[in-house]
Amino acid sequence: ISIDQEGGMVTRIFHGATFFPGQMTIGATDKPEYAYRIGQMMGKELYHLGINFNLAPVLDVNNNPYNPVIGVRSYGDSPEKVARFGVQFIKGLQENRVLATAKHFPGHGDTSVDSHLDLPAVNHDLQRLETIELYPFKQAIDHGVAAIMTAHVLFPAYEPDRLPATLSKRVLTGLLREKLHFKGLIVTDCLEMKAIDKYFTTERAAVMALNAGVNLLTISHTKTRQIGVLEAIEQAVQAGELDEKVIDGLLARVLEYKAKILPDVEAFLHQTYEEAQSVVNHPDHRTFAQKVADEALTQVKGTQFATPKQRTLFLAPRPQALTIADDEVGTKGLLEEVERHFPHWTVQSISLTPSPDEIQNILSQAKAYEQVVLGTYNANIFKEQRQLMERLKETAKALYVIALRNPYDLMEIEINGLAVYEYTHLTIHTIVRYLKGELKPNGVLPVHIP
Repeated sequence: ISIDQEGGMVTRIFHGATFFPGQMTIGATDKPEYAYRIGQMMGKELYHLGINFNLAPVLDVNNNPYNPVIGVRSYGDSPEKVARFGVQFIKGLQENRVLATAKHFPGHGDTSVDSHLDLPAVNHDLQRLETIELYPFKQAIDHGVAAIMTAHVLFPAYEPDRLPATLSKRVLTGLLREKLHFKGLIVTDCLEMKAIDKYFTTERAAVMALNAGVNLLTISHTKTRQIGVLEAIEQAVQAGELDEKVIDGLLARVLEYKAKILPDVEAFLHQTYEEAQSVVNHPDHRTFAQKVADEALTQVKGTQFATPKQRTLFLAPRPQALTIADDEVGTKGLLEEVERHFPHWTVQSISLTPSPDEIQNILSQAKAYEQVVLGTYNANIFKEQRQLMERLKETAKALYVIALRNPYDLMEIEINGLAVYEYTHLTIHTIVRYLKGELKPNGVLPVHIP
């Protein structure tokens, strides 16, 4: 029973269990032991909920500031850091009876296209791929990660025939199995994603993925596509395109892992509701999750905010799911909390892509205030937010920017800039404490900001 419980912006269980911070948040603490402890706590809670297979962690090295789908889902832009933190998270999960999944092999970090929407390519040579993209996966394999998820990404250095890694026997069997000696489960990213369905169809791709060496096919959304995949596999076997012995070999590895976890499943079935409840959403887990978010708070540029009593205009967008991987994180939170704690401030919601008229209205309004606090949400991609920030820098008496998700919002501009790495209730609490002067930014930036 599997789940995408990465933490932060990709969290599937919001209520009744601990909401854990995301990977870049953990990376910004610069404490790998925190990744281990989060893995431990998450593993305990998932196990006691009956979930034994987590499709995490992300081991992509996010070295492209314009990556629309990975970003803060990565521990950072250093392969060593991603490996160090990822291995600790894997260890924590697997010690607590939950299989971990390193994703997205061989690396989705240096892309500027979301594979949910189209087919990206990573055009680096073999030497670069070996030293950057593959490094965290090699470390995860050496430390016994149970599963690896494939990337719907083209890697011409490995596969010259314009097949994404998910469908490439050269990548999955030649590289992952034979060269890197991975013995665990290979699972696809969702085969309904446009990178696959647009160019190959989900049904056809399923057959190709099995021939490439995949153990587990993921068709996440549509019952008719799931049935279609089963029919396509049957037809491929009957037509001699897919050897039934190949399926038997792939299945044998799945059954091997089922046998490994069977004692844990039986133990789970004998627990009482009260035993599970005592672990899930444990107060110590919630306290530690908040501690990580607080310690990740990072002063990226300029000076700290220090004058909450001045006339202040507070601006921020509401959180939204920016990719299909994201979950909706609710429409209330930061604005309401700031309004509650600072009743003398003017608090105002802004659009994710503010229009020229909205920008002009904000600029006119800002002149009446001693300072402006601006929250941004992926302004590195939503250029209208970037324009607002640049114009406010010229207009406002004092401007403080809080990057609510990607710290890349703060690149190439001299500004008083702070980063929190996720727009969740954890960081909302962190921001309010910071603005009140109760918390100092001690985080270490996990990526390079030009």
